[in-house]
Amino acid sequence: MTVWLNNEEMDNMMNNRENIRNIGIIGRTDVGIRTIIDTLSTSNLINIKRGDIRVDKDVKEDLYKKINVPLVFELKEQNNNNNPNNNNNNNNNNNNNNNNNNNNNNNNNNNNNNNNNNNNNNNNNNNNNNNNNNNNNNNNNNNNNNNNNNNNNNNNNNNYLINVILPTNQFGNQNQITTFHLVDGLLVVVDCIESSLPQEKIIYQAVSERIKPILFLNKFDRFILELQLDSSEIYYSLQRSIERFNSFATCQKDDLLGDIEVSPENGSVGFGSSLYGWGFNLSTFARLYSLKFGVDEQSLVKKLWRDNFYDSSSKKFSKLSISSDGKPLENTFIQFVLEPIIRLTKAIMDDNKETLNKMLASLSIVLSEEEKKLKNLHLYKVIMIKFTHPLSELLLSTVVKILPSPIEAQRYRVDNLYDGPLDDECANAIRNCDPNGPLMVFVSSIIATRKLKLPYLAFGRIFSGTIKAGKKVKIITNNNINNDNYSNNNNSYSNQTIKELFLLEGTMLVPTIGNCECGNIIGILGIEDYIVKVGTITDSDRANNICHLKFSNTPVVSVAVEPIQPIDLPKLIDSLKRLVKIDSTAYYKNEDSGELILSGSDENHLECLIGELKNSIEKIKVSEPIVSFKETVLNESSMYGFSKSPNKHNRIFSSARPISEQLLNDIENGVISSKCGPLENAKLLNERHGWNILESKKIWTFGSKSPLESNLLVDTTKGVQFLNEIKDSMVTGFNWTTKEGVLCFEPLRGVRFDIIDVIFTGESIRRGSGQIIPTTRRSLYASLLTASPTLQEPIYMVDINTSDKMQEKVLSILNKRGAKLWSESKSLNTINIKAHIPVLKSFGLSQELYCSALGNHSISTHLFFDHWKSMGTVCEDKLVTETVLDIRKRKGLKPEIPVLADYMDKL
Repeated sequence: MTVWLNNEEMDNMMNNRENIRNIGIIGRTDVGIRTIIDTLSTSNLINIKRGDIRVDKDVKEDLYKKINVPLVFELKEQNNNNNPNNNNNNNNNNNNNNNNNNNNNNNNNNNNNNNNNNNNNNNNNNNNNNNNNNNNNNNNNNNNNNNNNNNNNNNNNNNYLINVILPTNQFGNQNQITTFHLVDGLLVVVDCIESSLPQEKIIYQAVSERIKPILFLNKFDRFILELQLDSSEIYYSLQRSIERFNSFATCQKDDLLGDIEVSPENGSVGFGSSLYGWGFNLSTFARLYSLKFGVDEQSLVKKLWRDNFYDSSSKKFSKLSISSDGKPLENTFIQFVLEPIIRLTKAIMDDNKETLNKMLASLSIVLSEEEKKLKNLHLYKVIMIKFTHPLSELLLSTVVKILPSPIEAQRYRVDNLYDGPLDDECANAIRNCDPNGPLMVFVSSIIATRKLKLPYLAFGRIFSGTIKAGKKVKIITNNNINNDNYSNNNNSYSNQTIKELFLLEGTMLVPTIGNCECGNIIGILGIEDYIVKVGTITDSDRANNICHLKFSNTPVVSVAVEPIQPIDLPKLIDSLKRLVKIDSTAYYKNEDSGELILSGSDENHLECLIGELKNSIEKIKVSEPIVSFKETVLNESSMYGFSKSPNKHNRIFSSARPISEQLLNDIENGVISSKCGPLENAKLLNERHGWNILESKKIWTFGSKSPLESNLLVDTTKGVQFLNEIKDSMVTGFNWTTKEGVLCFEPLRGVRFDIIDVIFTGESIRRGSGQIIPTTRRSLYASLLTASPTLQEPIYMVDINTSDKMQEKVLSILNKRGAKLWSESKSLNTINIKAHIPVLKSFGLSQELYCSALGNHSISTHLFFDHWKSMGTVCEDKLVTETVLDIRKRKGLKPEIPVLADYMDKL
């Protein structure tokens, strides 16, 4: 039954920050995430309520895709005196209390006369039994029993607002990274048959963002219904999936985040089937057996996993797999969890009514007359839900018990979120999730709506302060719309007005009340014109921005688009701007040649973007996919690059060399950057990479703000006076060089340039920027040509899950495309193959693999950017030489590859 909340009730829910949970869901596209989301958002359980405060009754969809699904979940406390999640602080031993024997007893004695001489009523501090008939005489501290009492008011402490941020963007493409700033917890969904984890990079980034995970092992039904495995095979498959996830999640130690290892014993692992809507954890069965064994639930939970055994002859649990009379024992999880599920499933599917009725009676499962008429899978679904838990109840209760609230999470996440001093007023407000502090809102994306009068909406989270319609705010944004070297600077816009606030309920937009406190997810109207991808909203003049997201997906595939009718060109440009505005991993660039280049992370991503473009302009021409390359060098310059200024009064000597992969990784991961300061960078370069301490202090610039185009300009001159006067011009020339390399005007990556010597005239009028910038560029180009220049091509990691019978076919297709096998692992009758494949040879791979299966075997293919690889020496290796010539031809450059004489001047 769906329950609708009015304005006041929803307001109370959003203001109770301790009972808010902001979570994300990640997993491969084939593990059942969509089914889980549908189950959570359309559940018919009475204790799961979707909040909706719409004024009008218009049910037309406002958004193209679901972005956020807010749910209200009522946590029903179990009748258990040792449940750690029943935070009943009933240890009132210091009050000389005669009623202590009832401290943890969930009884219904609603007519108790609570004497007021001591603090006897404290034993009911968190009791949810609605003791409406208690005679509280208020003489001493008796009012304390109402501190956390849920007297059926709107601030029910058992009601939780759960914002489920979805992992797809508005075009259906997986875009999981953009949600990480918004969420404090993560539901990781894994196919327990194939043990198919999300991309390792996504797990690593989630942990680095200090997001706590819980794990759900989906498709449990296939073990029995499809594969018909025995209980021991099922157990070891589940154990392997959990261990694989922990091997990635726990490789980064973080004292502030604490232990994030998931385990069935602590309730952070669930099992079930999204297809049939049921799920369970160890507590489900511990509660069932606790009375039988006379053991409390939490103690029993720890005995239902790992190497624990039950000896029926001695009626004791043991770590030994041999009973007291010498017989082998089954693992407790196998004996008390898997075996009952297997027997119950077989009785249902074999229509064995005698066995089924006995089991239902022993389990106290009652079927209605209509349910008794069901057969096979329909009956299986009904009984499994009654036997275990409805899936939505299991997942949401786990979220509430395990994952943190904004108040708890922001204490240890603040230094990952805030880009300024960690002791200023904004950092402290974020740390304390203070609704009365400075306003700090992080906008993670701009979303498009179906409403003509409301085309865009900013979507984000309030980390501190209170936002309200009509409020004047400051916007700090990084409008890197084209992903080039010159659009990465932060911009700020003051005195902008918040026009209206919205709740996002799936595909619905719900106008909210006038204000919204921190900890909530919100849609904002009025600032969308100033933010392209991400940004920060604040009302403090001293605020710094909230850290920008680092995307693991790199736009390495592009297409050139143009309208068939020239009159549609302005409309096409507007559509491209709209695409990159609402898709965090899409970029477009207007080339000097007039080409409009649209870039995405892979072939499927581009197909989604092109499909969206065609919704706006039907007649457009799209080129074949274009792969992005980077230029670099293989060796140190064999001779100095030398160039004279146009007026012949200034001379610059330079050399080039490759940056080591270790240093490049440190720069790309932000360990060494311009933000760290010269002294800190010098120390790291000296200790980690063996740089000369004097040279490491004289790094002028790291080049592009893009971490994937990191280059260095180092001043190694000696005795040159007044060099700072032309430093800015030389840095500009360096930026020009790194933006357009010497071979084919592709960006440079991983090159260190040393300024060896500079000779310039004493007259400042003769060494202006017009003289120094082109001279610097020519000198650096010359040094590149003497350092074995080459191209780096992007390499995908291809992750393939399929039947083990397809192994030979898959490997044959990969070998034909020049892929190199990375790993191969088998789980039951499925196999996982990972290989590195050049992006240039990846086009059409998914279709070829799908066709090779002939519909007889399921196969899933995932491609994601992994690294850059050098292609060889230009003019020596045929492939790289042909690639350079093809790029020059496409860009309209001279067909010949430049030679040293083109840029090196004579002394």
